[in-house]
Amino acid sequence: MRPTSGLLSSLLKPRTLTRALSGNKLSDLRVVHDDIKITPLRPHHYEDFETFKKIIINQNIVFTSSWIDKWFGINQLKKQCDFMSKKIEMFKDGDREVILSEETIKAYEQGVSPTQIALNRFFNIEENKNKLREIYLEMTKKVEETGLGYYKFEDQSLDLLGGGALAPISEDATKVDIALHILKPKQGIGSNCLEKLLNIAFKERSVEQVWGSSIINHPGTPTLCAKHGMIIRNIGDMKYYFIDKQMRDATVGKTERIVDENPIAASTHYGKGGR
Repeated sequence: MRPTSGLLSSLLKPRTLTRALSGNKLSDLRVVHDDIKITPLRPHHYEDFETFKKIIINQNIVFTSSWIDKWFGINQLKKQCDFMSKKIEMFKDGDREVILSEETIKAYEQGVSPTQIALNRFFNIEENKNKLREIYLEMTKKVEETGLGYYKFEDQSLDLLGGGALAPISEDATKVDIALHILKPKQGIGSNCLEKLLNIAFKERSVEQVWGSSIINHPGTPTLCAKHGMIIRNIGDMKYYFIDKQMRDATVGKTERIVDENPIAASTHYGKGGR
């Protein structure tokens, strides 16, 4: 179902949500685990959509996202970014035939990378922004009813760490698509947040199946998902990830304890009389 023009226009102006919430209050859906705050984003709220957009189009995220690949095409985005990088490089070298907007020059001088400049420009085109907004509305439309949708991750200082999704993919919201978008990778944040999302799904929201996907040549996601008990399959040009409640109940914590308490390897088991 495509959102109406009224829903789209409600996101164009920076105003807060004024209509009454049905069922759960969003403040009751906020979850605080340890030092990371997880907050569901609201479907008809301008600032929440802008937060989602900021996360999903970040250069550390956008080129590994199966969502972005299916919706916009990663190869197309890479061409846009390469073109912008080339233009900026030629401009810096004094090529007078290259014209850059004042906005682009200012952003580059402020330390924004050519890649991120190109991404920002692409997703600020009204057609592309509306498409992203349309998808966001679909993804978050059940949040008041189920607590499932897209979440932002913040530290205790409210600095944005990234976002993630438990997006319903069945009418009864017992099956969800999980996504993890971390702005600063390789700092242990992703594993922590993935664990929290799985706990929300299976312990708090009565989810039965969690699915995920990534582009097939994304090296980080398989390791992370395997660590948390998900099975992985390559199908076509995608990797798919899956775990259900029974798998989660059977494996949570067990495999890590086995490795931590008694790690085994042939390199240490064989040839004990070596050096």
